[in-house]
Amino acid sequence: MLLLWLTKGGKGDAVVNGKGEVKAFVLMNVRAGTSPEVVSRARQIPGVISANACWGRPGIFVVLEAPNEKVLSDAVLNKLQLIQGVESTDTHLVIE
Repeated sequence: MLLLWLTKGGKGDAVVNGKGEVKAFVLMNVRAGTSPEVVSRARQIPGVISANACWGRPGIFVVLEAPNEKVLSDAVLNKLQLIQGVESTDTHLVIE
């Protein structure tokens, strides 16, 4: 399950760097043997700052920045989650 909750201008605000962007860490669980291809495809998605394979679960850590929560949500739901080999994602919004 993916839950994206943001507020503007109040506590819990996900705006970072004073640029009005939202930033998230997306932890991705992938099928065995698919990490190199998933990392390669994730790095091609606009807004992906970094994508790295790691030992253990989750197998891939992605740092994603977007101009707003709608763009961030689209990148996770319609791009990252649809990469072949991805089993699940866990998205953590940066608040400070």
